Amino acid sequence: MRLHARHFLAFAAAAGLAILSSGAALAQGPRGSAPATAQSEAAYEAARTAFERLPEADRKAIQEALVWTGDHVGVTTGGFGRRTFEAIVAYQKRAQL
Repeated sequence: MRLHARHFLAFAAAAGLAILSSGAALAQGPRGSAPATAQSEAAYEAARTAFERLPEADRKAIQEALVWTGDHVGVTTGGFGRRTFEAIVAYQKRAQL
């Protein structure tokens, strides 16, 4: 059974991918650039670690859900990189998570 995108994204947030701390937005540079602060680099690494702990099928499903919501424009390989990180941040900001 395939779950709705919202369920996978809620699962991602519950799995430790909540990368917006205390409701404060992360300072980031332009798309594809290095993060603007050490805080955002730490958030990226924490999100990467949490994401990579998930089974590959769940990682791909989260990326597919982010594509479905229009937040991820990359390939859904199950790997974690800047595009996946930025897509999660964008979704969380829009969903006010």
